[in-house]
Amino acid sequence: RENPVSEYDEANLRLRAKTILPVKVGELAENYGFKYKAVRINKGKTRWGSCSSRGSINLSLYLIQLPMYLIEYVILHELCHTVEMNHGVRFWALLDRCTDGKAKDLRKELRRYRIT
Repeated sequence: RENPVSEYDEANLRLRAKTILPVKVGELAENYGFKYKAVRINKGKTRWGSCSSRGSINLSLYLIQLPMYLIEYVILHELCHTVEMNHGVRFWALLDRCTDGKAKDLRKELRRYRIT
């Protein structure tokens, strides 16, 4: 059985996530020319992130536990959805341009992590 995250740990994660993730989204969006409406930090345990059809980026607070390069990959993935709202060929080509051709390798590496 998994150890649940204590309320203290969750509050600490949430504080770190709310401090770091929106800034990182802003930096990456500016660097790569993406536009988004808002960043929301949630308690999601099934997805690292998502992007609404209105351009709002939603990120799990648990994302903050990953290495920074994987955090950046997830954020770039969601920012790419502000342009391509699917996982088609154009989406992966765009994400590849943002990750120096490493999109699929980063996705594979991310799958080794679980939200806890």
